[in-house]
Amino acid sequence: MNKRTKWLLGIGVIAALVIGWQVVAYANLPGSDFQGGDGNLADDGAGIDWNSFADIQWTGTAPDRLASENPTDKTDPLADGWQLVGKEDGVKNGDTSGFAGGTKQDNNCPTVISTSSPNKDDLKRAYLSTKVIGGDTFLNLAWERAKQNNTSASAHVGFEFNQGATSCGSSGLVEREEDDLLIVYDFEGSAQDPVLSYRTWVTDPAGTCEVGSNSPPCWSEKSDLGAFSEAKVNGPLTNIGPVLDELSPPGPPATGPGLSDNETLGISEFGEASINLSDALPDVFGPGACNTFGKAEVISRSSGNSEQAAMMDLLGPVNFTLSSCGTVNIIKQTSPRGLNQDFDYTTNLAGTQMSCDETLSGTAPNRTFTLNDNGNSGAANNDANTQNCTNVPVGSYTVTEAAEAGFTLSDITCTTGGSDSGSTATINVTAGSTVTCVFTNTQNKQSILNTDQGFIPNDTATITGTGLTSGGSVNFQLIQGTLDAGETCATEPTGTGDTKVYEQNVAVTGTTTLTASTTNTGGDPTTASTTDGYTILDGASEGAYYWRVSYSDGAGGNPDVVSCNENSNVQINDGTEVKEPPSI
Repeated sequence: MNKRTKWLLGIGVIAALVIGWQVVAYANLPGSDFQGGDGNLADDGAGIDWNSFADIQWTGTAPDRLASENPTDKTDPLADGWQLVGKEDGVKNGDTSGFAGGTKQDNNCPTVISTSSPNKDDLKRAYLSTKVIGGDTFLNLAWERAKQNNTSASAHVGFEFNQGATSCGSSGLVEREEDDLLIVYDFEGSAQDPVLSYRTWVTDPAGTCEVGSNSPPCWSEKSDLGAFSEAKVNGPLTNIGPVLDELSPPGPPATGPGLSDNETLGISEFGEASINLSDALPDVFGPGACNTFGKAEVISRSSGNSEQAAMMDLLGPVNFTLSSCGTVNIIKQTSPRGLNQDFDYTTNLAGTQMSCDETLSGTAPNRTFTLNDNGNSGAANNDANTQNCTNVPVGSYTVTEAAEAGFTLSDITCTTGGSDSGSTATINVTAGSTVTCVFTNTQNKQSILNTDQGFIPNDTATITGTGLTSGGSVNFQLIQGTLDAGETCATEPTGTGDTKVYEQNVAVTGTTTLTASTTNTGGDPTTASTTDGYTILDGASEGAYYWRVSYSDGAGGNPDVVSCNENSNVQINDGTEVKEPPSI
């Protein structure tokens, strides 16, 4: 075989290897669109991957720069809803944080020093991302390490998530609390796939430690994540080869903030994983659970044996929210806005860590609270009309509004996770979700009639109320007699001895305040005409009278109202007010 043939054969072999690296494909975890088990950062067409978040903004100064994005900040629309944090760490002599020799994972608040770690344990970057999909909390992890001298070197990385806020001091670490979470990523260089497991922090003296010679507080016995996770390293046995990281911080000579840059990572220098936390840890992220982790750090370990492993390099801590709790908002609005009226609610919202702005009285499932929209306008809300409950455990809840006289519940509108039926909102809380339901009550229309009349028929009727429109008329009547048994003010008097001696029908004027007046001031009581004014005469016409005033809107939308309250013997009372409906 000549040299040219050998050279062409070499090209063919290389091409075959490249093609092999390109066609490797792995399935995503069920329910997730993140490619967390393919051992690279590129979107291979099966959803999204780490590079889908490019370009990201790095802040700070090398070698401790930080990148973080909220769920709505993503450049790639497919990446919307994912929270992302990236953290840089120095390598070799540029490393600024690590642990003194012999530091074990069970050490709470370990001493952090400036030190370099062995090549295989020297971390240079890590990425974390999380999203709730279909009610399940997914967590993605990635680590990158210094350029390797040996592509078969093992990697043992712990991802720790803390709930507390009590500082350990200048290291930035926080004291561990019950049920803090440790996820361990173990990759033996001679293996094809890494192994994922988790532990929780135990404070109960009766608890069991992974390291048998230790006693609580400590990390619990490990549990494999198995089918609830996927993981891959671009190791020597995977045919993945070098990978491109498009999220890396700006490269030399840049040492400050800026948009992400590209960096190629060699074999065994990148590892990633995806985990369905809701399925893997139902006690922490499943129904009825409520735990919120606000800090995360990434730690390299010398080996996968926790009895012997020492903590080596430290990356972080960083602020990273991983929550199995939800938030519920109940808002009361009136129509028109801003009416001063209390509205009462009954709910089964409950949780040992739950906190609500408005007082919850009683015990679940019949806890009560009150909201009032007084003084609000437009789209504005305030504390008095809003019930905000945080740290609500995952689960299904109901909120029911009690009927309130003078108002009609006209609408319940809920964001995703909420639905309504009648006067009840049903709220399904998932990890990290916020569900808001707005209850809107419309004030019923009301007509109010006031009479102010003189001795002789001379009256002005004023109609005011809520939601009135122009139109209608007022009928004034003076009737000699009394309302007998069986007679009502709403009907024309027909009883024996009742005589209608005066009547006038007057159209109202005005828009929001309606008025009508009868102004006849005199007349002849001996005539049959009831349209003339009527004078009560001594003797023949004295006796019992009542004054009947009614308002009718005809085909309009204002309620009709009638008054016969002014009954007298010759005298007529002033200032009686009648409402229909009777009261609000």
